[in-house]
Amino acid sequence: MDTNYIFVFKNTNEKRLAKIVWFLFFAVIVCFFLLIIYGTNKSTRWAFFVRLGAIILALILFSKIKKSNRITLVVGLVFSIILSAFIYYFLGLPFAILLFSFISFLFWLVMQISIATISSFNIVFETGFSKKVIYWQEINNVVLKDGILTIDFKNDKLIQEEVIDLEKYNVADFNSNMLRHLNQ
Repeated sequence: MDTNYIFVFKNTNEKRLAKIVWFLFFAVIVCFFLLIIYGTNKSTRWAFFVRLGAIILALILFSKIKKSNRITLVVGLVFSIILSAFIYYFLGLPFAILLFSFISFLFWLVMQISIATISSFNIVFETGFSKKVIYWQEINNVVLKDGILTIDFKNDKLIQEEVIDLEKYNVADFNSNMLRHLNQ
């Protein structure tokens, strides 16, 4: 095989991202109630209830619209800023910076794309922190069909990933190169 193939896979972490956003939402609600109970006088409690209602209404609207990763990411970052402001109010600046950095790191980790590089020596899967090398001796078959790259291992393990940039390569040539390489 003379050509190296590089495939970028679709990010399938939408559910994880949504779970993080829901967790942040509930953390903001808890902080609002703590602030209402312990940190304000009676005259400003109504203002906090109005803000809390606005946040709940915004989240209800968010749950009804069709979400993309960008919208979910923006909503999550807004909630993390609000949560960091509460932590700043209760615990101080270092804890707020630490919390916001941790939440931003979680978002960065979830939004990472996966890349596979297929060469004549091996197949390398790269994600945020990990790099997995698969040697041809471990593989039974490699097929690209309907936008899904399938790698069948000799130990009956299977990897299937949806490819984003499918237009870069001729699928028939790729499949014939993989079959020719596996038969060597």
